Amino acid sequence: MDKNIHAGHRERQLEKFRRVGLDAFTDVEVLELLLYFGIPFKDTNPLAHALLDRFGSVEKVLQADISQLQAVPGIGPHAATLLRLEEQLFRRYMIDRVRTLKDMSNTAKAGEVVTAYLSGKRIEVLYLFSMDVHWQLIDVKEVQSGTIDRVPIYLREIVSAALAASAYYVIVAHNHPSGNLRPSRDDVESTVAIKRALESVGIRVIDHFIVADGKYTSMKAMGILGNDDCADQTICMEKNGGKKP
Repeated sequence: MDKNIHAGHRERQLEKFRRVGLDAFTDVEVLELLLYFGIPFKDTNPLAHALLDRFGSVEKVLQADISQLQAVPGIGPHAATLLRLEEQLFRRYMIDRVRTLKDMSNTAKAGEVVTAYLSGKRIEVLYLFSMDVHWQLIDVKEVQSGTIDRVPIYLREIVSAALAASAYYVIVAHNHPSGNLRPSRDDVESTVAIKRALESVGIRVIDHFIVADGKYTSMKAMGILGNDDCADQTICMEKNGGKKP
């Protein structure tokens, strides 16, 4: 009987999605729709409300651990796995979308690439983006991972990764799962140490990005890296008559 009650509603919601996409759906309806595929033959609207009440937003629901999701009554392993898969699938999509963006010659272009790789990470990680002499991206590597609010910095590993990639320039990036985009004192001090270590082997650090909630901060733009007032490498080249700084 339960199946017959909700079959019509489900089909109407699915047809609505096929016709107009998710823009016409509320947050509750988005989660309700997703849960159709993890919980057959049951009204998923109350579960969608429960998830939003517990986590606060669709984003936070999709970022929750499977164990946290299953703590919500009515959310079993299949539904929890489906919700986690959605967030991971979106991150994969974002990375695939920027794979062809090799030109890292200005902050906006580099920021788009960096944000795709680090968004959605729930612990702090440190990434190294290596470029050749023409500012073309040649390697992306997660060099360190840490905890919810800290990532250890091992200069030897960072230098080794840059040398292994035959990098001429590098961009360093790490995330703040807390959502705070401002660099801490440790962030500034570690940036200076990384810059010195890489310059000692002839590799230049162009920028250090902090990523949080799908946005980024450029330490270059903030003037933290020093020695160069150019936050945008295209502008730098123009100032230098078309030459790399």
